[in-house]
Amino acid sequence: MKPSFLKRRNHTGIAQGLYEAELGAGLCKKRIAIFGQGKRGATRTLVAKESTHGIFFLVGRQKSDPGSDFSDAQVDAAKIIGAVLQKSSAEKIDDLVADGVSKEICHDEC
Repeated sequence: MKPSFLKRRNHTGIAQGLYEAELGAGLCKKRIAIFGQGKRGATRTLVAKESTHGIFFLVGRQKSDPGSDFSDAQVDAAKIIGAVLQKSSAEKIDDLVADGVSKEICHDEC
């Protein structure tokens, strides 16, 4: 799992509680539309949402992929990774991005 980081939380609606399921430990399930594909082309993601520095997209799957949802093992791993990332300082997050451990997602201003 290589988490992606988005500094501006408001772009996703997550800060306003707009997500499909609360999974505990600061983790939620969020459907993200893919430009030009509508809801059928959506990606389902597990997101760590409680960092003051932004949100972390931890794992994703296409809505059309076989199976009904994320496995218990994926959710458990996302909770562990998310818990660590949500407690990280801004400097640590910047280091993770610089080292290629995480990827920063830019929205309009990068």
